[in-house]
Amino acid sequence: MSESWVPIAGRPIRQELDRLWLNQQAAANNLANIHTPGFVGTRVVRSETGGSFGQLLSKELSRTDPHHLPVSNPALSSAFTEQTVNDLSPDTELAEVSKTVVSYQTMAELVSRTGRMARSAIEGR
Repeated sequence: MSESWVPIAGRPIRQELDRLWLNQQAAANNLANIHTPGFVGTRVVRSETGGSFGQLLSKELSRTDPHHLPVSNPALSSAFTEQTVNDLSPDTELAEVSKTVVSYQTMAELVSRTGRMARSAIEGR
């Protein structure tokens, strides 16, 4: 996917959306297998080497021109890790699903607003 849809903070936002999507899949898998004997649940979290969302965003914002090479290039495979969850319950998994949905909607709204602002600036309205 091209990073042109969010020129300033494309990579960090896309990575966070990817992480939220993967975490939603993990929570759905946890809910589906919660009563399976011996099942160990997982969560998808940002790895220590990938850096926090704020760190990635600040690195992207420090670029003076979007055509310059990015300061960081974290790969998707190294950006996230799976964390085991031993105390699975339907309530905690449903709370995780709800939290992920709200976070994803917030990030999607950020992308949408950035696009509208860019279009407004280009069209001069």
